[in-house]
Amino acid sequence: MHTGTPLRSFALLLAAAFVLVLSPDAVAQSPLAVAPGPSTLNDAIENDTNRPADRVYVLQREAYYGVSREINNQGYTLRIAAAEGEGNRPVIYRSFDENGNSPGSRYFNLAGDAEFTGIYFLNADPNQGEAATVFALNNAGMRFVVDDCVFQGGRSRLIEVNVDDSKLFFSDSQFRNLVRNDGSSNGRPIDFRTVRVDSLVIENTSFLNVSGYILRYDGPALNHVVINHNTFYTTGRELMTNAFATQVINYEFTNNLVVDPHFYGQPPVEDGVLPQGVVPLDSLDAGIDNGYTESDRTLRIENNGYMITDDLQAFYDARTASGDPIDPRALLDNGLQLYAAANPSVALSNNETYDLEFVAPPDLSDLITYLGNYRDGLPEPGSWLFGEEDGALFPATQPPPEDLAYDTSSPAYTASTLGFPLGDLNYFPDEKAQWEAIVTSADEGPDASAFGVVRAYPNPTTGAFSLRFDLEEPARLAVRVFDALGRRVLDSEERTLAAGASQEVRVDGASLAPGVYLARLTADVGGESRVRTVRLTVAR
Repeated sequence: MHTGTPLRSFALLLAAAFVLVLSPDAVAQSPLAVAPGPSTLNDAIENDTNRPADRVYVLQREAYYGVSREINNQGYTLRIAAAEGEGNRPVIYRSFDENGNSPGSRYFNLAGDAEFTGIYFLNADPNQGEAATVFALNNAGMRFVVDDCVFQGGRSRLIEVNVDDSKLFFSDSQFRNLVRNDGSSNGRPIDFRTVRVDSLVIENTSFLNVSGYILRYDGPALNHVVINHNTFYTTGRELMTNAFATQVINYEFTNNLVVDPHFYGQPPVEDGVLPQGVVPLDSLDAGIDNGYTESDRTLRIENNGYMITDDLQAFYDARTASGDPIDPRALLDNGLQLYAAANPSVALSNNETYDLEFVAPPDLSDLITYLGNYRDGLPEPGSWLFGEEDGALFPATQPPPEDLAYDTSSPAYTASTLGFPLGDLNYFPDEKAQWEAIVTSADEGPDASAFGVVRAYPNPTTGAFSLRFDLEEPARLAVRVFDALGRRVLDSEERTLAAGASQEVRVDGASLAPGVYLARLTADVGGESRVRTVRLTVAR
């Protein structure tokens, strides 16, 4: 159980992990159950001619859904969710219709917002080949929300963003076995083309066996990026491209665990010089005029863990001893540390190396065989997968076989900003529940229960937002909003509300810059203050 330092201030809370609060602009209240089988999801969506704005397509658990035609949600928000209850996630995969046609490499050509909850996306199977792009995002300013999903397989790019000002949110999910065995940078979960990015949030998500960059970026500016409490286990490249390093503006890379990154390694460097880093960051690209300067940037790389497993290190040592010298990559290289030392906008601290024993780690033997063959120049070096047999990616294995929980006696177990384990907290269910209780609702005062549950809506917001709650007694209410430094940046007008369910306080947040805030709702009940605090994201 968590025994870390108690929360002390609003500033500490905001400096902790980013919580992705899934409060879509239109809360889905009109479910449509979809029967399993090939083409049934296509048929349900295409035949839903009187689709209400709050439609959600509900898929049965323990069932498979073949997509035989490209899904394009022109003019509406596409919501697909697993049915409530126990059981494996429903699986969406590429299939053929009765005429032998398939959607090609792209299942979803998205022209509107999209939200996916509790789905297993199967990007490849042994009979149908490996798709290149499953999701293409093609609507400027769109929201793409993913929660509790698994993405299995792929050899090029999984999510391709082709438009400006998108807002992408990932939580409690897993990307696995995106493998390309030719040494290229393909096998990428998230691929921004030459576009401007509004927001990207990735939290409590694992990336397992990804041969390319986790994030490719080639555009002019990424406004707000939060990568927090994730586990990266075996990647074939740096986590992000160099263009990301020189174009991100507001950036938090915090509380992550990075294991065996850039497994190809590199030649040894001279004493006192770190190998190339896998978490890049550098000064803004002087050749791109995007309206930002170095003084506009806020950058945090803090409280992260790094590790090279014994089996991969043994491979490096054996190759070096045989006359093929190779060293592992570093988490952060000399250039990044020099840049951070020269720029006060960069917070760089507590990024440590650990030696962890995982409960059920992936078997790296096939990967190590591949690396030897690749370095020896064999024309067919082979391939490797995590958790699958004979190269098969079908049927989908649920739950995924890895358990990346580690020893509670390790310093990494309490090394995050709030004293929780580093990495994806889904491997530590008890700690995850405590972490969520802290960062989603910090209660203050002698009795906060008068509110029931307080939620911000919409969250993220582009301006105005509401706080919704149940009020057990009449109260005088005030809302104060605090920024990441604990400064009060907004006060709402006080008002008196009667007791009742589904109460709402509307707040004009148009003056708030993009970023993460705390909205503090205070009720005066009989001279006694009762307080609830919720996290709020402003994304424009």
